[in-house]
Amino acid sequence: MLPAVAPNARIMRYGYQSQWFGNEAMQQSASTVAERLLRALKRKRKDVSFRPLLFVAHCFGGLVVLKALLEAEQYPGEWPGVFSSTTGLVFFGTPFRGAGGMDQMEMLEAARREYDNDQVQPTALEVLQPGNAYLQEVVGGFLKKMRGQTNKTQIACFYELKASDVGQIVGGQSRTASRFLVSESSGCLDLSSKYSLSRTHFNMNKFGKATEEDFETVAEVVEGMVNKSPNLVWVRSQCNYASQQ
Repeated sequence: MLPAVAPNARIMRYGYQSQWFGNEAMQQSASTVAERLLRALKRKRKDVSFRPLLFVAHCFGGLVVLKALLEAEQYPGEWPGVFSSTTGLVFFGTPFRGAGGMDQMEMLEAARREYDNDQVQPTALEVLQPGNAYLQEVVGGFLKKMRGQTNKTQIACFYELKASDVGQIVGGQSRTASRFLVSESSGCLDLSSKYSLSRTHFNMNKFGKATEEDFETVAEVVEGMVNKSPNLVWVRSQCNYASQQ
């Protein structure tokens, strides 16, 4: 449905293997996925490095985007145009301050009821714990960069209004009541616009038709970002040119 919202945009989906449990479990980190994302973007944008760029991310994917942008800002020669051309960020249930409704020990116990020990990758859950040092470093570093921007990137954060069955994470059934995985306070950045969606954490980025109220809310946000993006990139380029004179 996004092509109807942004008809002149090239829309690309970046997927990565995020299986933390089972036969296909992988040792995956935000840094590893962020670098792979940057390499993929570099290939796809080699002829249009400074075209406006919007990211739409769900849950852990939002942390990947933050890490990728920090890397792109620090090494602009390696990742040309990625940071300076990013004009919009849309986050769905990204646990910027941890997933309070997903206790790591509870998840590991649930996973070990479903899988053998060698089919569980516990390190993948660590970054989602409230107070995790790496999580604080990435989010804190990103906010510092955003506050220093003259022509700021547009940021929108969506948070869930319905509780989720935590057991879905490991493919089984939770033995406790459903809960909110990412709260409003954790899922929203200080510099962002905030929007609620009447959905669970697992389906807040999935829509069946364009007339759903929640999708109309998201579409309005994305459309606004798209419309402002060309001018935002132009103004940034003029500021960069002036600073070099």
